[in-house]
Amino acid sequence: IWQPDIMSLIATANIYACIAIPLGWQMTGIGRLNFGPQVFVGLGGFTAALLSVHFGWGPWATLPIAILTGLLFGLIFSSLTNIAKGLYFSLVTLILPLIFLEVTYYFSIFKGETGLYGITPLVTVSNIKWEYILTNYFSLILLVIFLFVTVKVLDSRVGLYAAAINDDEEVANNLGLNIKKWKIVCFVATSVMITIAGWFTAHY
Repeated sequence: IWQPDIMSLIATANIYACIAIPLGWQMTGIGRLNFGPQVFVGLGGFTAALLSVHFGWGPWATLPIAILTGLLFGLIFSSLTNIAKGLYFSLVTLILPLIFLEVTYYFSIFKGETGLYGITPLVTVSNIKWEYILTNYFSLILLVIFLFVTVKVLDSRVGLYAAAINDDEEVANNLGLNIKKWKIVCFVATSVMITIAGWFTAHY
């Protein structure tokens, strides 16, 4: 189990779960299928990578900026949850990653197909085996935190609002629930979580 390829596989699986968990919460809370969470993975990853490569920042210095980036773009894109109805939202989120991909190819700062290199690693110790082990535990801790937060939210009153919006927006609105507000809150919160997964991926 301590083989590098196996440990790399475990860490990658944990990060995929860190994307899937908030995405499940998001799709419940906005009542829409989102096919573009990789936009926020990319935003978190490129924010961390650019700051690390050009300014020499470590992972703990890039994390707050990555969170702010996720918050900003989450607020910008959150309007789509109320503007685009039904399948239109899904189609827009399907196109957004393609646009983001083109942006990374067009602007040389992103290094296109070759990608950025020289990013400060998440964990730096003298033994490469321990680096893999500590990174795996770090990804597991992140997964547990995301799972804990999501379960707590969905078991709370906010989770009840999310379920009501997912079941029938019109009925929830008629019962006095401010669905526009709660959709934005849900979309932004989960987008920030996905951005953190992107931050981890860049330094990993």
